[in-house]
Amino acid sequence: MILADAGATGVARVRSRGGVYDVVVPDSGTDYIQGHLQREGSPYEEEMLDRMAAALLPGDLVIDVGANIGNHTLNLACVADARVVAIEPDSHLADALRRSVELNGAVDRVEVYECRGL
Repeated sequence: MILADAGATGVARVRSRGGVYDVVVPDSGTDYIQGHLQREGSPYEEEMLDRMAAALLPGDLVIDVGANIGNHTLNLACVADARVVAIEPDSHLADALRRSVELNGAVDRVEVYECRGL
């Protein structure tokens, strides 16, 4: 089920556990995870995310290292209401994640750091 026309807009609408959020998918034609979000309208590794969310209370802090476009970050922030520190070294992906955070009004719950190592 495609919930947003990611091919035209670069944004996939994702539904999970009753929550809905948007993910910027700049490479959905070539990237497996982005393509999944676009085609399925559900998070990648949804069962694992459900288990993680069940262990969290609203406002708990999660650190997502290697956040990519934010599959885990956005799900836990927008659906589980966690605070997330997302670390992504690739500037292209970090930019997409920042745009997704803004689209979802999650700037109070998500901090994105573009870190390439020490």
